[in-house]
Amino acid sequence: MRQRPRQERDQQFEDQVLHNHDELLYVDLCHAMNSGDIGQVEASFLLWIYIFKATKKHKYAYHTARFMVQMRYIYPKDLQCMFLSMCYTLTGKYNTYRQLIQLNWLCNPTGRAFKFRPVDWLVEQNNLYTKVQCFYQ
Repeated sequence: MRQRPRQERDQQFEDQVLHNHDELLYVDLCHAMNSGDIGQVEASFLLWIYIFKATKKHKYAYHTARFMVQMRYIYPKDLQCMFLSMCYTLTGKYNTYRQLIQLNWLCNPTGRAFKFRPVDWLVEQNNLYTKVQCFYQ
Protein backbone atom coordinates (compact mmCIF):
# COMPACT_ATOMS: atom_id res chain seq x y z
CA MET A 1 0.00 0.00 0.00
CA ARG A 2 2.62 2.53 0.97
CA GLN A 3 4.84 1.68 -1.98
CA ARG A 4 2.58 3.56 -4.37
CA PRO A 5 3.11 7.23 -5.15
CA ARG A 6 1.45 9.59 -2.70
CA GLN A 7 -1.19 10.73 -5.22
CA GLU A 8 -2.44 7.16 -5.77
CA ARG A 9 -2.68 6.18 -2.10
CA ASP A 10 -5.91 6.03 -0.15
CA GLN A 11 -5.09 7.57 3.25
CA GLN A 12 -8.42 6.68 4.83
CA PHE A 13 -8.07 3.04 3.81
CA GLU A 14 -4.51 2.86 5.18
CA ASP A 15 -5.63 4.39 8.48
CA GLN A 16 -8.52 1.95 8.72
CA VAL A 17 -6.22 -1.03 8.10
CA LEU A 18 -3.90 0.14 10.90
CA HIS A 19 -6.88 0.69 13.19
CA ASN A 20 -8.22 -2.80 12.42
CA HIS A 21 -4.80 -4.27 13.20
CA ASP A 22 -4.75 -2.63 16.63
CA GLU A 23 -8.35 -3.65 17.30
CA LEU A 24 -7.53 -7.28 16.51
CA LEU A 25 -4.63 -7.15 18.97
CA TYR A 26 -7.07 -5.94 21.62
CA VAL A 27 -9.62 -8.63 20.73
CA ASP A 28 -6.87 -11.27 20.88
CA LEU A 29 -5.79 -10.07 24.33
CA CYS A 30 -9.40 -10.04 25.59
CA HIS A 31 -10.01 -13.55 24.27
CA ALA A 32 -6.82 -14.84 25.88
CA MET A 33 -7.75 -13.25 29.21
CA ASN A 34 -11.35 -14.51 29.12
CA SER A 35 -10.19 -18.05 28.36
CA GLY A 36 -7.46 -17.95 31.02
CA ASP A 37 -4.61 -18.46 28.55
CA ILE A 38 -1.72 -16.88 30.47
CA GLY A 39 0.83 -17.86 27.82
CA GLN A 40 -1.01 -15.88 25.14
CA VAL A 41 -1.48 -12.92 27.48
CA GLU A 42 2.24 -12.85 28.18
CA ALA A 43 3.07 -13.27 24.49
CA SER A 44 0.97 -10.24 23.59
CA PHE A 45 2.84 -7.99 26.04
CA LEU A 46 5.62 -7.21 23.58
CA LEU A 47 3.23 -5.76 21.01
CA TRP A 48 1.48 -3.74 23.69
CA ILE A 49 4.80 -2.25 24.80
CA TYR A 50 5.26 -0.81 21.32
CA ILE A 51 1.69 0.50 21.29
CA PHE A 52 2.21 2.14 24.68
CA LYS A 53 5.40 3.77 23.44
CA ALA A 54 3.72 5.03 20.26
CA THR A 55 0.86 6.55 22.24
CA LYS A 56 3.25 8.22 24.71
CA LYS A 57 2.28 5.95 27.60
CA HIS A 58 5.91 5.56 28.62
CA LYS A 59 5.23 4.47 32.19
CA TYR A 60 3.02 1.59 31.03
CA ALA A 61 5.66 0.59 28.48
CA TYR A 62 8.47 0.77 31.03
CA HIS A 63 6.71 -1.22 33.73
CA THR A 64 5.40 -3.85 31.33
CA ALA A 65 8.87 -4.36 29.85
CA ARG A 66 10.44 -4.41 33.30
CA PHE A 67 7.94 -7.00 34.48
CA MET A 68 8.62 -9.20 31.45
CA VAL A 69 12.38 -9.06 32.03
CA GLN A 70 11.95 -9.89 35.71
CA MET A 71 9.70 -12.82 34.91
CA ARG A 72 12.10 -14.26 32.36
CA TYR A 73 15.58 -13.46 33.65
CA ILE A 74 15.76 -11.74 37.03
CA TYR A 75 13.88 -13.85 39.55
CA PRO A 76 16.58 -15.97 41.20
CA LYS A 77 16.46 -19.72 41.72
CA ASP A 78 16.59 -19.45 45.53
CA LEU A 79 13.50 -17.25 45.44
CA GLN A 80 11.86 -19.91 43.34
CA CYS A 81 12.82 -22.58 45.88
CA MET A 82 11.34 -20.50 48.71
CA PHE A 83 7.92 -20.75 47.10
CA LEU A 84 8.10 -24.41 46.09
CA SER A 85 6.15 -25.62 49.11
CA MET A 86 3.43 -23.02 48.54
CA CYS A 87 3.26 -23.92 44.84
CA TYR A 88 2.99 -27.59 45.69
CA THR A 89 0.05 -27.05 48.00
CA LEU A 90 -1.76 -24.87 45.44
CA THR A 91 -1.44 -27.10 42.41
CA GLY A 92 -0.29 -30.50 43.64
CA LYS A 93 2.99 -30.24 41.75
CA TYR A 94 6.19 -28.24 41.97
CA ASN A 95 6.26 -24.98 40.05
CA THR A 96 8.63 -22.07 39.76
CA TYR A 97 8.09 -18.61 41.19
CA ARG A 98 7.25 -17.47 37.67
CA GLN A 99 4.49 -20.05 37.41
CA LEU A 100 3.17 -19.03 40.82
CA ILE A 101 2.83 -15.43 39.61
CA GLN A 102 1.17 -16.58 36.39
CA LEU A 103 -1.35 -18.66 38.33
CA ASN A 104 -2.44 -15.50 40.17
CA TRP A 105 -2.95 -13.13 37.22
CA LEU A 106 -6.46 -14.26 36.40
CA CYS A 107 -9.31 -15.71 38.43
CA ASN A 108 -12.61 -17.29 37.48
CA PRO A 109 -15.18 -16.30 40.10
CA THR A 110 -18.08 -18.05 38.33
CA GLY A 111 -16.34 -21.30 37.40
CA ARG A 112 -17.78 -21.17 33.88
CA ALA A 113 -15.81 -21.33 30.65
CA PHE A 114 -14.48 -18.04 29.22
CA LYS A 115 -15.27 -16.13 32.41
CA PHE A 116 -11.74 -15.44 33.66
CA ARG A 117 -11.07 -11.93 34.95
CA PRO A 118 -7.94 -10.10 36.11
CA VAL A 119 -7.51 -10.24 39.88
CA ASP A 120 -7.52 -6.43 40.20
CA TRP A 121 -10.95 -6.38 38.50
CA LEU A 122 -12.27 -8.71 41.20
CA VAL A 123 -10.76 -6.54 43.95
CA GLU A 124 -12.32 -3.40 42.45
CA GLN A 125 -15.69 -5.15 42.17
CA ASN A 126 -15.51 -6.15 45.83
CA ASN A 127 -14.68 -2.55 46.76
CA LEU A 128 -17.71 -1.35 44.81
CA TYR A 129 -20.04 -3.84 46.49
CA THR A 130 -18.68 -2.84 49.90
CA LYS A 131 -19.31 0.86 49.20
CA VAL A 132 -22.82 0.19 47.89
CA GLN A 133 -23.73 -1.93 50.90
CA CYS A 134 -22.42 0.72 53.32
CA PHE A 135 -24.37 3.42 51.48
CA TYR A 136 -27.70 1.60 51.63
CA GLN A 137 -27.47 0.42 55.25
